[in-house]
Amino acid sequence: MDQVKVYSYLRFSDPRQSTGTSIDRQTQYARQWAEKNGLQVDDTLSLRDEGLSAYHQKHIKQGALGTFLEAVKDGLIAEGSFLIVESLDRLSRAEPILAQSQLALIINSGITVVTASDNKEYNREHLRNNPMDLVYSLLVMIRAHEESDIKSKRVKAALKTRLKEWINGTYRGRIAAGSTPQWLSWSNDHWETIEDRAKAYQIAVKLYRQGKTSKSIIHHLKNLGLVMNGNGLPKPNNLATLLRNPALTGVKIVSVDGERFELDGYYPALISNRDRKALFLPRHKKHRKPEDIASVVTGSNLLRCGYCDSAVVGGNSLQRNKRPNGAPQNGHRRLHCCGNNKPKRRKCTTRASCSVVPVENAIIDYCSHSQNLQPSLEKPHTILAEDLTKLMDGVNALDFDAREMAQHLIKETFQKIIIYMNGFTPTKANGPTHTLPPIDLTLIPKHGEPQALHVNRKTGEWAIDDSRTHRPRLVKVFDQAIENSDPTDNKQ
Repeated sequence: MDQVKVYSYLRFSDPRQSTGTSIDRQTQYARQWAEKNGLQVDDTLSLRDEGLSAYHQKHIKQGALGTFLEAVKDGLIAEGSFLIVESLDRLSRAEPILAQSQLALIINSGITVVTASDNKEYNREHLRNNPMDLVYSLLVMIRAHEESDIKSKRVKAALKTRLKEWINGTYRGRIAAGSTPQWLSWSNDHWETIEDRAKAYQIAVKLYRQGKTSKSIIHHLKNLGLVMNGNGLPKPNNLATLLRNPALTGVKIVSVDGERFELDGYYPALISNRDRKALFLPRHKKHRKPEDIASVVTGSNLLRCGYCDSAVVGGNSLQRNKRPNGAPQNGHRRLHCCGNNKPKRRKCTTRASCSVVPVENAIIDYCSHSQNLQPSLEKPHTILAEDLTKLMDGVNALDFDAREMAQHLIKETFQKIIIYMNGFTPTKANGPTHTLPPIDLTLIPKHGEPQALHVNRKTGEWAIDDSRTHRPRLVKVFDQAIENSDPTDNKQ
């Protein structure tokens, strides 16, 4: 069996206590007690947790006491050894039942806990003969937890007040919550930029937007001799997370008891909001050209052919003759069924195609009348008709951001959209304008009943199909959509 040893555990939640007499006081008591009992304090195992809270259990999760408890569990601490602490609240300020279980783990392993403040010893034999000391230890733990709990509530209340004052503009000092960005340091009353780190972040954002891989970006920064933090450069798989930090645009985000506070302009910004937003775009959109047109109803596997259930995709002929204002003709932006892509294995029963413009207009206009775009089931909200009208104006003007917003809303609202490009009963889309078949749509929402629309393929005007003729078809495609859908699709 290993030799019996004496261990001294030191902990204080505020690092400033290290400059006072707390360490000397606790260390001196441990040495005096060991000398009095003919033992010697083991200095080879450092049991010191500076600035780690016993209320939040940080000294267990990432501190020396957690390491000591693991050593106790593994039998690496000799039975009969002693652990000296200033008081029981140094061991834990957690909920009493948890604090007592941690004390019990040490005692049940044959180790005696000695408290310097009251010169008490806690071990199995002593507690068996003096059971009231067990009750006393529980009372100490209850008091310690209540003290920390009250203090925590006061600190949170003060922090909320300070955050609200910052947002309201009545306070502009430092908010002592969260970590400081790696490219900044606080000096007296203002933030100072660490130039080489800031430069590294700016270069990384630029390269990431260009579609460069994280590994190549880190390699490039290394060749330039730049660092991003005190340890140098992050691992490639951590780079994307670092670049999405809202602090890059000057925003500090603090959450207190589930309440979120966003402090715009708290930090000096390194990049613009537009640059940061671009980091969230799919890789093919990060370096889009000015003439690119964002999809609204395609690109998310939402639009399916009603004749063969193949995906329907968009195709733009932007090099053809444009309108006087430079915009492409409506007919040059078309929808195509993927079932027609390979003639030798064609699965679609028709070679139909149509302009995407009337389809976009009909869906958004229908939603503006029914006011049923609901991006979230948990927090449903109705988009105002006037907002949708503005959105449709942006869609028709080919505004990239407006079209992306429209695509997001449509994707979050509908589970599937079935399109019959030559009508429910296919006919050739040739001949005079008044004889052209409508574009029929079956809108299958994530929440609610499916709806059929007849869409004028020239104007985009729509009408609800109230007839019973196509009701069996509606039910069939709705059931197929539910059967074929991924059950995780509806989880918002």
